[in-house]
Amino acid sequence: MQTASEQIETKKRLLEAAGQVFAESGFNSATVRDICKRAEANVAAVNYHFRDKENLYRETIRHAQVCAGEADFPLEVRPEGAQSKEVRLRIYIRSFLERILGHGRPSWHTRLMTREMVDPTPVLDEIIQEKIRSHHQLLLSILAQYLGTENPKLIAQSASSVLGQILFYAHARPVIQRMQPEVLAPENLPVLAEHIFQFSHAALTKLAESSGTAATGSH
Repeated sequence: MQTASEQIETKKRLLEAAGQVFAESGFNSATVRDICKRAEANVAAVNYHFRDKENLYRETIRHAQVCAGEADFPLEVRPEGAQSKEVRLRIYIRSFLERILGHGRPSWHTRLMTREMVDPTPVLDEIIQEKIRSHHQLLLSILAQYLGTENPKLIAQSASSVLGQILFYAHARPVIQRMQPEVLAPENLPVLAEHIFQFSHAALTKLAESSGTAATGSH
């Protein structure tokens, strides 16, 4: 019988192996046997720690999210007093970019989440409810502040444009790494984040002006 520390170690190995296999093969094609072989664990260990393949997949997704840098890269930081819209957007973009590019984390984290978006399982609804919806609502609130309007269509379209710039670097990562590897170098992320901010800031400011809803202040 395994000790408590050995059980914890086995569970960690299963999560890491499952992440790799699910990212490579997808939920439907991945097998518990392949995962256990890579984790150097027996099939019974999956039943013991996760009950079944579906719950193992669910916990693997959550494990990847926990490792995504939420503590190190919060999407909003609240110092004393209200934050300007510029500060809020700059923090959001930089933090989101750091999370999805995942330097220092296994590459399967991002690949698994990308696969889930392209070929969703029922777990996607849980991810949306637990994480994505609140993150999206935060961005919408920042953009409403920028645009000085409560027009839901304009705010939603603007959110898609901001997110599209960020997510491009995750989805096109293999191509970028082959053509311009320096773009995604860890030391270049602040520069990349600032570019996305400046591009978004200019577009949002122009949108607010053209629609006659420019915010009168930064707060």
